[in-house]
Amino acid sequence: MAEPIQQLTRSGRTEERQKVPFLLLSSKEKCGEVIYEKRQYGKAKWACIKMKEERYEQSICMGFMKLMRYICEQNSTGTYLGMTIPILTTVHTDELRTGLTRSVTVAYYIPNHLQDDPPEPTDQEIIIEEWPATIVFSSPISVGVTVSTYGQIDHEEVQLIPDFLFIFDFSKSGDSDSNADWAPES
Repeated sequence: MAEPIQQLTRSGRTEERQKVPFLLLSSKEKCGEVIYEKRQYGKAKWACIKMKEERYEQSICMGFMKLMRYICEQNSTGTYLGMTIPILTTVHTDELRTGLTRSVTVAYYIPNHLQDDPPEPTDQEIIIEEWPATIVFSSPISVGVTVSTYGQIDHEEVQLIPDFLFIFDFSKSGDSDSNADWAPES
């Protein structure tokens, strides 16, 4: 499991992590801190894996490690693809929208230079999906999020709909996307 992370962090790898491009449409602040941003994302290709382990956190971790292998040479080109941030985790709600399921989708944005012809994954559980252009609300979260702590987050500014996305950027920067949740605009 450590091999993909070691490949990513080997000395000599100085390229920056590419951010998923978006257009900031508006934002709301309170006491100088961003409560949420309304963002427009363009149509793009993502490498996705759906996981359903016993625990939600296990699903995210296992999905991320499989994506890291894809990023770090386990793809049709056999090359390191480059890291993009954030890594998205779609957390699915039940049919009644009253609770969360254990099912998650972990997604990696295909770098801009590979969007037209993304390398195929060698792991057949990973699929390349083209996501349509969409508008989302992004709300920073200042604590680590788990299924049990999600209910404690104040969402009165943004009404969540069926599924929502957690953003994990796995970078050491203090970006606003370090921990956040997204709700697609209805």
